[in-house]
Order: sequence, then structure tokens, then C-alpha cells
Amino acid sequence: MTVVPGRCIAVALLAAALLGCSLPATQLSSPAEQQDSTTCLTPGRWYRPEAQGPEPIAIRTILAQAEQAEIVLIGDHHGSRDDLYWQWQTLAALHTGGRNLVLGFEAFPREVQPVLDQWVAGALSADALFAQTNWIRNWNFPTELYRPLFEFARINRIPMRALNVDRRLPTAVNRHGWNGVPADRREGLSRPAPPAEGYVDMLFDVYRQHADLVDDIHPPARTDADFRHFVQAQTTWDRAMAEALAQPRSQAVATSPLVIGIVGVGHLQHGHGVAHQLRDLGINNILTLLPIEPGAACDNLPANLADAVFVLPEHPYKEPQ
Repeated sequence: MTVVPGRCIAVALLAAALLGCSLPATQLSSPAEQQDSTTCLTPGRWYRPEAQGPEPIAIRTILAQAEQAEIVLIGDHHGSRDDLYWQWQTLAALHTGGRNLVLGFEAFPREVQPVLDQWVAGALSADALFAQTNWIRNWNFPTELYRPLFEFARINRIPMRALNVDRRLPTAVNRHGWNGVPADRREGLSRPAPPAEGYVDMLFDVYRQHADLVDDIHPPARTDADFRHFVQAQTTWDRAMAEALAQPRSQAVATSPLVIGIVGVGHLQHGHGVAHQLRDLGINNILTLLPIEPGAACDNLPANLADAVFVLPEHPYKEPQ
């Protein structure tokens, strides 16, 4: 097999792990654990992952917790139809609480913020929204999956916030490291907080799996500069979204809006990623909600995966590609 330079491996991983921004739900437990599981959770229900096993939780309890939260993080596997529709219904439920909402989307880089403002104000068509935000270049998942979320914000005049940065920044960090990127090219970001060890472990598993696909001669190591830069690129992305989520609260303390982040699950699992960076910014009252596919929703559901998870149903048909 052709040996691919480590830097090329890291760039490939950046596309797979960061643009996808999730671990497949089936990777939350090992195949052996899944085969041994005899008790699975009920689709259409909420659960709290606990060390002693998942506990059912009522939606009214989650809504009460959200009323007291500063930021709610709602995860998805990008491009999953059920995940996006579940986010839509969760937003509708949170909207009934009466607090002013702000919706942040990983799908948009901050340079398109003026376009989002125009959309919420009703000054743009949906076609203009996707064209002027360079949707195909910046995100390129089916627009029909995301449009209900954006229409929900427009209809209810809920401010939308662009959480992301231009992908050239994390790509540059991936290539040169945080210190190797000039300050004037960091889009105003502060240095990311060092990641928790569990997050580094998860990222190394992803890095190693992809590296093994292209180089079976030189196994990757956690001490490799390429891997360190890969982690720094991921935390750069996390920091950008955390700072964007924190901004509406700093600008409107009197109204105390509930800020909601629509973010890939890979940035949210186990309190790592965005929540970790938010805590470093002084925001600790965070509620994280994740969707779970039925194949991963058995009695091996990892403890503390999120504050609550929602079990999606099995599909009776194969999703079109």
C-alpha cells in the first residue's frame, strides 16, 4: 500500500471527522456489546444516560431544565433526516417556554451573519438564503432537511447566529498548529482550552482508524505532531462555536435569552468539545440533548453521554443517497 504523508492523513481526517462532526451511533458501543444486549430502549422516548443504566425522563422535566439553562446544545448526525426533524420538534417544544430564543447553527460561517439577519427579517427567499450563504461550498447537505429549522426561526422572528468559521482556519491549524497560524488569521478567536483526556482519546481513535486505511506500515502515535495539530484544529472549531454561542448572552444580559446550538454530535458527546470550551468561557449551566439510533440504544448506552437522549425509530426503508 502506498505510504501517505502524515500531513495528508490529517487533512483527510479533518474532512471526515470535522465536517461530518460525529461518530456514527453504532460506534457508541462495540459490536460484541451490541450483540449481547437484550434490553433496548423504546423509540420515541427520552432517557437520561446514567452509570447504573439509562433512566426514562419526561419531556416536561427536560423543558424545566431548559428554562433554567444558559445554553442548550442539540446534536445531530449531519444529513440524517430523522435527526433534523427531531431537532425541529425539540425547538418547537423549547419555544413554548416563553423565553426569548437565539438559534446558532454550525452550518454557517460567521462571514454570512448579515444574510441570516436578512432571512429572519423576511427580506430574502429561501433560494436567496442558500445562494448568499454559499451553502454548497460551506455545508452541502440537502437543503430540504435544514429548511424547516430556518423557516421556524423566520416565522417566529428568532435570531439566527452563524457559529462556524471559514474552514481555511481549522485547515491551517491542522497543517501548522495553533501557534503556526498568525493572529490576524484566527478570526478573532481566543486560544482554545486544552481538551479533556477523554476527548483526546476519542479523537485519536478516529485519527488512528483513518490513518490505518491509508498507511498500514507506519502506525500513528499520540505524540505525532500531525495528531497534535489535528486535535488543535478540532478544538479551534469547538472554540469558535462556543464563543459564538456565548456572544448573544454577553450582548443581551437583561433579556437573558436561551441560546440554542444546532451542532454535530461529535462536538457534544460526554461534555467534551463545545461544552468544554463554554465552561472555559465561564458558562456552566449547559443542557446537552442528543438523538440516538435504535441500534445503539440498548443497555450499553454510555453513561453521561448527554444530559438526555431521544431514541429514534427504525426505518422501514433505506434512506435515498
